[in-house]
Amino acid sequence: MEDFKQYLNENPNDSERRALEKIEAGLEGLRLEKKVAEAAAFRQKLARRWFLKKTVALAIGLLILGAFAVLFFAKIMNPSPPVPDFDEIPVPKIEEKIEPQPSQNLENQSPAPVPEKPVGKKNVPIAERPLSKKEQFEKPLVRGVFENLDSATVFLISELLTETEKNGGDFQSNFDWKKAIQNLRDGQPNTAKPLIFNMEKQGAAFSEEAKWLLGISLLAEGKMDEARAIFEKIVRTAGHPRQAAAKMAVEKLQE
Repeated sequence: MEDFKQYLNENPNDSERRALEKIEAGLEGLRLEKKVAEAAAFRQKLARRWFLKKTVALAIGLLILGAFAVLFFAKIMNPSPPVPDFDEIPVPKIEEKIEPQPSQNLENQSPAPVPEKPVGKKNVPIAERPLSKKEQFEKPLVRGVFENLDSATVFLISELLTETEKNGGDFQSNFDWKKAIQNLRDGQPNTAKPLIFNMEKQGAAFSEEAKWLLGISLLAEGKMDEARAIFEKIVRTAGHPRQAAAKMAVEKLQE
């Protein structure tokens, strides 16, 4: 276009000027037609983009409506069971058992048999009783030191020796007292006896303590009656320091 304008400014003749103006007008028409085509293509591109967005939005809306429709029809097809009222729940009837009443004619009835009481159960020494199932199970565990005693007697001896050491008082520094208790724990009552007899010569308090240890020694030898007799004598002695323990030993031996 600039070349045409430059050429027109160089004083062409009339025919050349008209020809050049026609050419210029044609070129302007072509340029305008190109711009019109570009505008039309841009409008078509915007229309396609708007149509695509509208289509996607419509599809999403249809999917949401379809999901709600499926849930609605599923709820209609499978309704939840009604909750029963508590007043409508049947309560099972509890039948009362009626015990038969005793007959009023007591003269013709025979008297009920009286159960026989076990005779001499408390008088049987513990060492002479047969072993229970529990004692048979415990025998290899607790009767290794006292082979001839049952587990109940072994536990009683251990309990009495523990009580003796716990409340030893002034005797804890005495050699004969400590050695005698150790021999009794080791299952050697014959070795403990000379020490116990030696304690009787050391004063009144040692004499009373020696009687207590002698009862435990007799118990370890399986002489239940002699041991119980010593413990019962201690129980009857007012103010004896081993009175409560002796009472417990007597009760255990009478079971």
